[in-house]
Amino acid sequence: MAYKLEVNHPHFPKGFEFDCDGILVKNGESVTLSKEDELLFLGRWGQDVKHFYGHGTHAKVTGSSELSAKEKADAKPEVSDTPEIDEKDGGE
Repeated sequence: MAYKLEVNHPHFPKGFEFDCDGILVKNGESVTLSKEDELLFLGRWGQDVKHFYGHGTHAKVTGSSELSAKEKADAKPEVSDTPEIDEKDGGE
C-alpha cells in the first residue's frame, strides 16, 4: 500500500490547494504518492514523507513506502561531515 498524504487545515476552505514540498494536496482531501513522488521527496529532504510529516497537526500520512531499502539509500542526498572550504577566502 502506497503512502497517502491527507491535509485537513481548519483555517482554510475545503479544496484550498497546499504545496506540501512539491506534492499538491487539496484541503480536506488526500493524494496517493507514486514511487516517483517518494523518490523526489526523499532526494530533496533526505527523509521519507512519513517521517517528514509524521508529527504534523494538519497533515497526515498513512500507508507504507513502495520503495525498497536500496532505492531509498540511492535516493538520499550525500551528506558530508567536512565543511566546504572557499579557496578564494583563504579557507578560513
